[in-house]
Amino acid sequence: MKWKASPRPLRVKAVALRDRSALFHFIVVYAPFYASGLLVSVMASSFVFMERHGAAEDFGCLRLSWSAGSLVGAVAFVRVQRLLSRHNRHLILPDSTALALMALPNFRDAWTTVLFAPLGFLYNLERVNVEVTLQPRVARGSLGRAKGRMRSVAAMLGFAVFAAAAVVGYRVFPSTVLFSFAAVLLIAISALVIGNGQPQEKGKS
Repeated sequence: MKWKASPRPLRVKAVALRDRSALFHFIVVYAPFYASGLLVSVMASSFVFMERHGAAEDFGCLRLSWSAGSLVGAVAFVRVQRLLSRHNRHLILPDSTALALMALPNFRDAWTTVLFAPLGFLYNLERVNVEVTLQPRVARGSLGRAKGRMRSVAAMLGFAVFAAAAVVGYRVFPSTVLFSFAAVLLIAISALVIGNGQPQEKGKS
């Protein structure tokens, strides 16, 4: 009597390959986006005090505007999820954030505070989007490791951006730093997301 080889190892290998493909897609989106949020947090005070010659109250209003936008972004995810496909969300949300950062130097003081609300909205919306859409695209047993790897890469990139901002210091206007990073974010996210395509869902070929 001949025993048939179990197809389970092949299925496990296929799932692992899909996990890596999906994980790469989410790292491509999440890491630069995480770094942009860190850069805004680092450069916001310098932007207010050094470039706009504002006071502590102005910086507080800026942070309040960001926080209000972040709260709305988390609540609005369900509606945005219905309006846009996953692939389009990964492309449109970071690109919109990059364009908003690039427009920052052109706004006057009051409008700068207003602009930080959609920035916070887009940042938190994309953060929630990545967390939620990652889960059905990797195997259950790999979810914890996948999130750990994604956040580790994001933290390393964020540290590199933080170090670069520290080296630049006061030699360049904060808005110039934000504009430069936003331009890189816009080009990199668009190229990588479009080139990498849509990650396959778990269980689909």
